[in-house]
Amino acid sequence: MKLHYSNDGATNSRYRKIRSVINALKLEVTDVPHDSNADLSKLTVFNTLPLLETNEGTFFSSNTIIRYLAALSGNNLYGGDNLYQRALISQWLDITTCDFEAAVAGVAIARDGREVDSVKLLADIHKFLAFVESHLNGKKFLVGDSASLADYSLATSIAVVLTTLGEEERKAYPNVTAWYLSLVATDAIIGSADLPKEAHKAFRAKQPKQEKKAEKK
Repeated sequence: MKLHYSNDGATNSRYRKIRSVINALKLEVTDVPHDSNADLSKLTVFNTLPLLETNEGTFFSSNTIIRYLAALSGNNLYGGDNLYQRALISQWLDITTCDFEAAVAGVAIARDGREVDSVKLLADIHKFLAFVESHLNGKKFLVGDSASLADYSLATSIAVVLTTLGEEERKAYPNVTAWYLSLVATDAIIGSADLPKEAHKAFRAKQPKQEKKAEKK
């Protein structure tokens, strides 16, 4: 099998999601960085990356790909024979994609120096992180007693955010930070363990300028 991917922005977090699952499942998959001059339509009618190429054909969508890979391994990382846990994992995959990926893309855009509504973006990020923080209270993993597709999917997206926020902002999310770092310790492809002290310059609060009033003599 071959994994075609791009290093551009949020797309890279999807690649890291798939690659972290491949590593955890110990599967043989060759990475193929996409040449921007290459015609992707020769592989698929969908001009979308990442893309998994198999002997039977190709398909995109990072969630579809990791579910397929887990199925190849007897649903390892995907609840095994426990249909309830599998449903919970699928639910987290949907939550991450629908409720968080837009924010991850926004962070990637801002870090590239392009214009975003940083106030709204940060509000969306903090709302989602607060939700995950509450869920992880008393838990080591999102679902069950071991890492699953849900953890790898969310952690690779949260990596983009946690390496953008400053130390003071991360203090509000001790459960999220501990959970993230525990996963990164197993595979560095998930994200960086070197979290910054200061927020990325695109998200630093602007300090109001102090206007000096001329003293009347």
